[in-house]
Amino acid sequence: MKLVEGISEENSIRFTTNLYTSSKAIKEDDKNILELTMRPGKRLNEDSFKKKMHSIIICVIIMILFNLLKVYIPNFIVNIIYFLTNIYSLLTVIMSVYLIKYIAEKYYNNDIEDLKNHSVEHKIYKYFQKYSMPPKNIRKLQNISRFTFDCGTIIIGGFIELGIVMGIYNIIVGANIGVLNIIGIYYILSAFKITIIGFLIQILFTSTPRVKNFEIGLLAIKVLYDFEEIFCIYDFLENEECIYEYMKLNDIQEFLVKIEYNKKVLEYNFNLN
Repeated sequence: MKLVEGISEENSIRFTTNLYTSSKAIKEDDKNILELTMRPGKRLNEDSFKKKMHSIIICVIIMILFNLLKVYIPNFIVNIIYFLTNIYSLLTVIMSVYLIKYIAEKYYNNDIEDLKNHSVEHKIYKYFQKYSMPPKNIRKLQNISRFTFDCGTIIIGGFIELGIVMGIYNIIVGANIGVLNIIGIYYILSAFKITIIGFLIQILFTSTPRVKNFEIGLLAIKVLYDFEEIFCIYDFLENEECIYEYMKLNDIQEFLVKIEYNKKVLEYNFNLN
């Protein structure tokens, strides 16, 4: 089992595995609710180091060829690239203003439960990446940093950073085909998730969690882990005959899972205490 996605909202945390099983824990009126979904036949692609290196090598080759042949590029293409990169820079400025306004309003109104859940999501993800199992209790998560490279804020920050750098370059240099080198460099940096603005955004979009935030995160990951540990031996998630199942459970202490697999009914009891 590998975690490939985590999503946190105001009152919920959801984790998804590479086999496309998803567990979402919800805090509603002081009750814990669990939603467990399975999507047979689907598998999420994992980010592999080999694929990353292939894309970087291709990018470097393209940049070398481009710099060797740039004297042959006509001026009208240079002007088009100049125009498009300026539009991109303007859009990133607008996005930055929106993000600042959005996060300022959240802190001003003390509406930051989703930011606390976001921190728990990161902590659990990092713990699972290191130990390949869910944490047994909240204490195991308290000393783990809430910051991670594997977050959407890193990608957003990279886009914004690229726009700012391209905008500054265009202001200083003007219409110049060299701006494409900046795009290539930032593509390589993004492959290694190197971005200053991305981490600044992540600081703003996470907050110190409380016990109730940890509770729903632990519930989501524990159910997901126990469920896949039992059922993955049947490989049922990739079998076309497996029936799609959806469960929503209230006041969870223990629950019974029934799956029809190759005309057999598999039953398992999960004790969440």
